[in-house]
Amino acid sequence: MISLALEFSTDRRSVAVAVEGRLLAEVHHQGVLHTPRFQLVQNALEMAGVTRREIGRLVLGLGPGSYTGIRMAISMAQGWQLGTGVLTVGYPSLEALAVETRGRGGRILLAVDAQRGEFATAVAEDGQVRGATELQSLEVLRQRQAEGWT
Repeated sequence: MISLALEFSTDRRSVAVAVEGRLLAEVHHQGVLHTPRFQLVQNALEMAGVTRREIGRLVLGLGPGSYTGIRMAISMAQGWQLGTGVLTVGYPSLEALAVETRGRGGRILLAVDAQRGEFATAVAEDGQVRGATELQSLEVLRQRQAEGWT
């Protein structure tokens, strides 16, 4: 099944196309103002050589993160689902970040800007989130970095 993933929960907006876990294309846009969301989708589909009709699943990053960005992704997916009946699933954004840490060894502190001077944090180990998500200040993150956290 071909999947289209929308991750708009941070200021680095991403769209990816994958088939059975193999990444075919990935595009990014930095910044939250004027996100060209439909163009990002079109660019990813073109890079992957896939049409909109071939998408069998939409995967949405559900945060924590930008409330507006998450709403944009959900509204796009709802419209697509209503029009085509495509399967739609949500995925915690910190879980997606944790996958990127696979093979790096040790415990890694993940942090996503939660705005208002706070960060949503979680610990990743072996490519998975371990424990609960917590809100922490930039000062605490800097302290953890000084303590040797990656």
